[in-house]
Amino acid sequence: MKKNVVLLIASVMGMLALSACSSDNSIEEKEQVQHVPLNVTTDITTRSVITGTTFSQGAEIGVYALNASGAAYSTSSMNMRAQYDTKWVFPNGSIYLKSDPATVYAYYPYEASNSATTVPIDITYNSTNGQTDYLYGAGTATVNSDSPTAHIKFNHALARITFNVILDKESTGTNLLSNVTLRNVSGDTAVAVKGD
Repeated sequence: MKKNVVLLIASVMGMLALSACSSDNSIEEKEQVQHVPLNVTTDITTRSVITGTTFSQGAEIGVYALNASGAAYSTSSMNMRAQYDTKWVFPNGSIYLKSDPATVYAYYPYEASNSATTVPIDITYNSTNGQTDYLYGAGTATVNSDSPTAHIKFNHALARITFNVILDKESTGTNLLSNVTLRNVSGDTAVAVKGD
């Protein structure tokens, strides 16, 4: 009888140990699922005069992830730099997703000094690099640890003006057009060169 009691106690202890291991494993698996890195895919909405729909190699975007209340999703989810290298990668650490939903926003080009609430732009023409094409976008659906890929559809923030200059048939000489300027009437602000 004593031998049977010892065997019964040993069996119960073994079952408890297996149960504890199983419980520890499920907690560990849940922890791993709670910290899944965000994946980003993108495309760019085109306009009739702008035909590019993809980013070039080395392009950088700023990525923000917000929770359902509109606050930062985590301590490392605001203005995270993503770089394009056949796919989007986060060189300085990713945004890690939990089971809670996140809404993802992004802008181009990336600027480290941008805050959580403002992304300033300066459209003053640069004679060396030309005009910066500012883009912004949002994920088409929320993401979380079960669905970690945010597809961001980018839109152009600036309007593009195209001038079509036609030479008069009666014109003579070299007909060299040296400059075209678009500017405000004195004291007006219809054409803005900066914004937040």
